[in-house]
Amino acid sequence: MSTGTGTLQRPSGVIIEPKRFSRLRLLRLWTMDMYIIRCFVGAYLVCAVSFIGFYAVVEAFFKLHKFIPSGASSPLEVVGTMFHSLFRYNMAMIPTIYVNYMGPILTLAAAMFALTFLNRGNEFTAIKASGISVYRIVVPIFILGACCSGLTFLCQEWVLPQLREPIRDALAISRSGSLRPDSFYDSVHDLHIQVKRYHPVTKIAEGVNVRRWSLSHKESVSREKLIIDALQMHWIPLPSSPGEQERGRWVLRDGSIQRWDGRGELVLNSGEEGFEQLKRPFREYQLETSLLPIDLETSDQDISYLSWKELEAQHRRQPEQRHLLVKLHHHSAFPLSHVILLFLGIPFVVNFESRSFVLGLAVCFSLCAGYFLLSSMAMSLASDSGDAVVPPVLAAWLPNILFGSLGLTIFTNMRS
Repeated sequence: MSTGTGTLQRPSGVIIEPKRFSRLRLLRLWTMDMYIIRCFVGAYLVCAVSFIGFYAVVEAFFKLHKFIPSGASSPLEVVGTMFHSLFRYNMAMIPTIYVNYMGPILTLAAAMFALTFLNRGNEFTAIKASGISVYRIVVPIFILGACCSGLTFLCQEWVLPQLREPIRDALAISRSGSLRPDSFYDSVHDLHIQVKRYHPVTKIAEGVNVRRWSLSHKESVSREKLIIDALQMHWIPLPSSPGEQERGRWVLRDGSIQRWDGRGELVLNSGEEGFEQLKRPFREYQLETSLLPIDLETSDQDISYLSWKELEAQHRRQPEQRHLLVKLHHHSAFPLSHVILLFLGIPFVVNFESRSFVLGLAVCFSLCAGYFLLSSMAMSLASDSGDAVVPPVLAAWLPNILFGSLGLTIFTNMRS
């Protein structure tokens, strides 16, 4: 329609042009986010396959002799059994390695690879030239990093506890079979239980010594004392419902028992041919105790298949085991490393406009190695029950505090 000035009047439908432009702009940003997410997920899958494959090959190379079966009747049976054992071992250890070590490395490597890919194609520069801030560009990466943190926590709580028996078998192969647990005090029955070696797979303890010898005068006159020595202690499991603790009983085998009455006088035992004995030998003896197999296993600081609730319960049962309290706090602190390390890795790619995947991978491994080294040192200092110099809470959260503070400082001063 023409006007008096000779100009062409816009149709009434064009008045929605600004709204349509706004929608297109939102759609463009949404498409950019999806593009970055696709780059991140692709890099994550490639890194995951590469790292897991490298781990499986290294484990098979150094521990191959432990997977070769003995007494196989044919070469085909040997190969089949060996690959079956390797498969079971990796299916148990890969989730454990991911939760405790590999997860943050994969998240940081995928983020740096995705941003490096954008730099190599000059897409990063084009996106910034269109007026989009760097901080807005990396929002999808931080969202995915938070999702990886949640995935790690879920694996800690539900996946690893369900794989307890396969992980026990795998750790037995890795550690040559046995543990050397600390002594356990059974407060219910007033027993001090010490074993020299414990096999988590078979649940057999060797070199067992059980003592009830209270120093309190009140208890010394009211409760008998005893010392039991046995070659072995076997766990006989009982049926248990899902979600319950392990149920069963301990049976001592090939040992002797020596008793003192409430007045502290030695109790003599009738032996063969009427002779009295100081120690009464036994073939089997059922031990009344609240000790559970998990109590012997948690003496090992590398235990990895307990949920937060199980760790808390074990700490209540064994408060003298400081490493349980350290792991309890570490259980909540470590998943955050997926996000915290991003604050350090992303500025490296953005500020230096790195286009080298090899350099990005080297920086990724360096940052993660520094984080793991600090975490290991702090937890080791806090777990020493004899001379602990770091509180358990600080030991678990110190890497997050230091790396998080440094990362936020660098990230907020990143070139945008």
